[in-house]
Amino acid sequence: MSTREVELKYLIAHEPPSSALPPPLPPPWSYVHPEPTRELLTDEYLDDDRATIARLGLRLRRRVSIPRDSDRRSVHHAEPVTTYWLKGRVPVEGSLHSRLEREIRGLDDPVFAAASGGRFGAEPSLKVQALLRQERDSWIIAHSSGRTGSLSIDQVNGSLLGVELSWGELEVEIHAPEAEATNLAADLDETLKALSFLTPSTQAKFDRAMAMAKKIRGERVRD
Repeated sequence: MSTREVELKYLIAHEPPSSALPPPLPPPWSYVHPEPTRELLTDEYLDDDRATIARLGLRLRRRVSIPRDSDRRSVHHAEPVTTYWLKGRVPVEGSLHSRLEREIRGLDDPVFAAASGGRFGAEPSLKVQALLRQERDSWIIAHSSGRTGSLSIDQVNGSLLGVELSWGELEVEIHAPEAEATNLAADLDETLKALSFLTPSTQAKFDRAMAMAKKIRGERVRD
């Protein structure tokens, strides 16, 4: 895999006023359209019982997306779209995340076989390790250089290790080669992390869900 995803990630620490969303952007960034694209996303993270994919430093995500309306309901007659993604797992400091990312056509994709070193054979026996659902509002953003990106606000809900979880995130993905995207993200990061309702996030969603679930289970045991 050679494609890299560069994005900024923040936790929504408390409910911001409606006038604060979408958040202001520093020039020369701007929103392409004032209204967001709204989706319902269901993410299944797949692996075997030995966590083989995770031990390779990867996550395998199966995502089902469907449009929704402003009342958080799915749009009637809209066809769901299913995609598979291989994503890298790397340590992060601050809000900037840069990792391997590759869309694959499914578990029979040669890219998956190569990334996993052929460990799974022709019919991989994988199970859903975590299920996360998101209500996503996203906006296309543009830089005066011609580069674009997407800013998304996600309300995440899920269940892991028998624990129900919920939190909010804001993400900005920059559509440019890694070095350029990292430079373009700098001004955005300064503006966004200065907002009182955002705090930099160092974890991908699966890792945050796992950390939250383990913490809550530990607190229950102590009680």
